[in-house]
Amino acid sequence: MDYSRKISERMWNQPDKGELEAKREQTFIDDIVQKSYIEKELLSHLDGIETAY
Repeated sequence: MDYSRKISERMWNQPDKGELEAKREQTFIDDIVQKSYIEKELLSHLDGIETAY
């Protein structure tokens, strides 16, 4: 059984899964926003940088 399925089954069987799912979803969205921001910041500072091979 894969890891994602184990987590899903554990979440599904918890009595307070609605509240936990809402927190998990918010954390997931926050992570996406943060990753997007960091990526844009990094890319904006790469202009003119050359790498040596």
